[in-house]
Amino acid sequence: VDLDRPIDGRSFAPLVAEPDGPPIRDFILAETFRFGGQEGGAGKHVDPSTMGDRPRDGVNLSIRTLKDKYIFHYRDIDEYYDLQNDPHENHNLANDPSVQTRIAELQQQGFAYIKVE
Repeated sequence: VDLDRPIDGRSFAPLVAEPDGPPIRDFILAETFRFGGQEGGAGKHVDPSTMGDRPRDGVNLSIRTLKDKYIFHYRDIDEYYDLQNDPHENHNLANDPSVQTRIAELQQQGFAYIKVE
């Protein structure tokens, strides 16, 4: 595909060509927004500048590695899963003292990629 301008990101071509090859990233970062209790994109347009005006507004930021997953929930309980021992994410370990250092590492890694004001 010829493009008339550069695009941010990396090509997934190596992953398609060699699915069992080395990972192209150390982690995946995702963010979702909830306006009035509904996930963003699930209804009518909401002006993002009004974020936080409603009690059920929120932001989720999740960071997933091959070994674990941390989800920050604004105005809700955070989640942390050890994906090697709990691949179906049944046991939230976010309050377990033994994983607090790892959670802090994932928070630092994730928040470094977004602008926090």
